[in-house]
Amino acid sequence: MTARWSWSDAWVMAAIAAGSGEGGEASLVGLIQAGDRINQAILNHDEVQQAVRRLRNTGLVTISDTGFVLTELGGRMAEEASSRGSGLAVVDRLLKALSRQPVVDQPPWLLSEAAHDQACHAYVHGG
Repeated sequence: MTARWSWSDAWVMAAIAAGSGEGGEASLVGLIQAGDRINQAILNHDEVQQAVRRLRNTGLVTISDTGFVLTELGGRMAEEASSRGSGLAVVDRLLKALSRQPVVDQPPWLLSEAAHDQACHAYVHGG
């Protein structure tokens, strides 16, 4: 069975774009915060882990010790998707754009549940 991009993959990509600070990097807290602004919901651990793995393996996102950065191609896709609106419409347009890219699930990228929980706590409780 061929893997397909999921809506949450596009949601994470939109959140990375929206949560990027000065240096173009979104921290995990910034990603979760931006995801909530976009969809009024908090991304769960599995959604973040799957999306970041796929986006990284497809060459759309890079990962550092402090966060996530869209690559040149990922940035162009996000910019194009957000040029005609905001919020959920951007996620829908990103999903359409992602569907033209192959899904690459290997190698794995693992996000610890503790790191996800800490980021959610920092976002919800302000630090």
